Amino acid sequence: MVSDISKIFLSSSKLSIVKDNQSLHTLPPLQKGQLIHAKVVKTLSGRQSQLVILGKTLLAQTHTPLKTGETILLRVVQSAPTPVFKIEQSESPPIKVLYDAVKSLGRTGPFKHIESLIRQNMASDTSGSSATSSKAISHFVRLIQNTALQSEQTDPGLLNRFIENSGLKWENKLRSFFSNPESVLFEKAQDLINHDMKALALIPDPEHITHQSLHSFSQDIENLQLLNQNLFEESGRLIFHLPILFDGTLTFGQIFIDLNHAQDSKPHDERTLRVSFLLEMTRLGEFLADFSILNKQINGSFGVATHEIQMMIQENLPELETKLKSHGFIVYPIACRLLTPETIAGTSLIEKSITSSEQGMVNILI
Repeated sequence: MVSDISKIFLSSSKLSIVKDNQSLHTLPPLQKGQLIHAKVVKTLSGRQSQLVILGKTLLAQTHTPLKTGETILLRVVQSAPTPVFKIEQSESPPIKVLYDAVKSLGRTGPFKHIESLIRQNMASDTSGSSATSSKAISHFVRLIQNTALQSEQTDPGLLNRFIENSGLKWENKLRSFFSNPESVLFEKAQDLINHDMKALALIPDPEHITHQSLHSFSQDIENLQLLNQNLFEESGRLIFHLPILFDGTLTFGQIFIDLNHAQDSKPHDERTLRVSFLLEMTRLGEFLADFSILNKQINGSFGVATHEIQMMIQENLPELETKLKSHGFIVYPIACRLLTPETIAGTSLIEKSITSSEQGMVNILI
């Protein structure tokens, strides 16, 4: 399960030295966190480049595209046995700026700027009337309907499909697309754009009906991309704002995943996976769940805002535990907590994403 989730976010700025470099042993001692400038001598492939680091010519591998002749800034992530660096991009906003920008969007996240346009077009589709909108918004509606969490539907591929279409992987998809010259056809390019929200937001609107809203969306998606990249590489954490369709009503929830990179030295089945999510449902209202999974052992809790909903969930917990056990899980007692409105309003997903959990659980709520 952990390895499957690891594959959903592929953008990495890490750079590793290929082990068979003859001059590797001549590098001076490196300190973790040390900043080093490197010159790109030659790009050999999409992932390998020849670099000059501290006067030594080395072969390096990275997922980040490099250009021959450019100078890059590297931060030492690992000094031994084989050096690993992180490419620092000076033009990227500081983590605090990204944190503040994403936090200010609230529960809706980047969708904040186009939420009303999406709802308007969804309503017009239902009523059969026509709404004034760009083609991009029409494609947005279709993508959201195909990637939203739906009521009473089990969909194991939901999160992967959402990330694939949300714009969080747009640059990676572009690189893969252009790496194969035979695939660079107009029809395929158009299909690639129509299945990516960030790409749709970057299309100019000649009538300027939705230009500002889509431009703001693309900027916020980029902030979320950069924040997630930083969190993922530093600690194995990811934050997503997920569209939810319950009873025809569109809302947005958050999902927080902690792959616990501090346990990278352990086998996958010995690492603790933590998942928290917040949903807003028609009958349940705001609904919080925190779960941790370790080698088929599940521990977790729910949090709701009213006593009536708490009682309803508690009545259904035995059925949930039975289903989990039928899939081979060892289930510890699952609790349902009653949260005050003040607690719900005062808890922040973003704040939890940059702090450690003392109890081994992550409490997520915006």
